[in-house]
Amino acid sequence: MAYAVVHHFPGGTKEQYAASVAAVHPGPGKLPEGQIYHAAGPSAGGWTVVAVHESQENWEQFRDTILMPRMQQGIAGGFATPPQETAIAIETLLPSMGAEDEVRQASERFYAALNSMANGDASPMSAVWAHREDVTTMHPIGQREVGWEQVGPVWEQVAAMCTEGQVRLHDQLIRVGTDLAYEVGVEEGEITMAGERVAFNGRVTNIYRREDGEWKIVHHHSDPSPAANDLLSRLQPPA
Repeated sequence: MAYAVVHHFPGGTKEQYAASVAAVHPGPGKLPEGQIYHAAGPSAGGWTVVAVHESQENWEQFRDTILMPRMQQGIAGGFATPPQETAIAIETLLPSMGAEDEVRQASERFYAALNSMANGDASPMSAVWAHREDVTTMHPIGQREVGWEQVGPVWEQVAAMCTEGQVRLHDQLIRVGTDLAYEVGVEEGEITMAGERVAFNGRVTNIYRREDGEWKIVHHHSDPSPAANDLLSRLQPPA
């Protein structure tokens, strides 16, 4: 049975909360093992934290091995006084937005950026992609790109060729791990490239990674497009 703990810190502030969470959580945007929900915010006279754990035993293990030892050691900038605690043995827990929903939203942002690119503007891509050296793409045209310094400019190059288009994702399947998720499906649509209308219909795999609490795309791989590659070959100057 899920188990909730409500902590109210009289006089508590957002800054004290941030310092305290940094000391007892495994990292930004990450929850302790077994904690399935976390919410916090200002409330009357202070700051309130609501945490839901898989079970009472899981809460007690977190409390006894992580939370209390670190609070007893003293957390610089953390809450200055003990909280007022309310515990709840959960009978009903309706789903809030889970990780799969968050990844689905990240996918929607990526495809909105992709359609912007298909209409000549690749600038939204920067916000939806991670910018590390390990991001990769394998487009329907061209070769493999590794690292944002290669990945980013290719989106700009393709956008410069495009004047009108739309790409849709069908048959979407999402699977989510702790900080990595993948998505498979079928992309189809049409884009005007260099003045010619080109149809796309191919399988796609996208990989997302949670960075600082937000899902970013780190890999995009779609089937080659014979029509687009034929167009590019005809645009190449003769050797």
